[in-house]
Amino acid sequence: MLRRWLLSLSSNLDTDARLQSTLIALASLGPAARVTPILREPAYNDPAASHYFHALMTLDTDSLRTDLIAALKRIERNLGRIHGVPSVAIDIDILACDDGGGWMADPHAAAKREFDHVFTRQLMTAAGIVVADAPRNGTQLGTP
Repeated sequence: MLRRWLLSLSSNLDTDARLQSTLIALASLGPAARVTPILREPAYNDPAASHYFHALMTLDTDSLRTDLIAALKRIERNLGRIHGVPSVAIDIDILACDDGGGWMADPHAAAKREFDHVFTRQLMTAAGIVVADAPRNGTQLGTP
């Protein structure tokens, strides 16, 4: 069954080129499209640290969630992601899935409070995307 996945992309490298490379890599999994402009903002947890580039993308695939996660982790590794180091070459998170009935929040994204990030809210608003069951605890993470 074909599903549309809403993905959040982030990188703190010097340019947004890694987000562009990610779109190309994601296209190997199915039709992929960037649905927002690329947003540049300071790192929210350490203003003295590097900035981040963020964007939302959609990916249409019949992959199951577990298979998709494995494929996304492989793409992250191929594009230079090394966990535990300050530079983030690319971080790809699943935010939501639409299997024909509207966007539903991914449980892992909800648990990680992905919908509380200001950049996530800004990008979802820019794309006109509403995830009806997206939890919000009222605390905004990051700079407005």
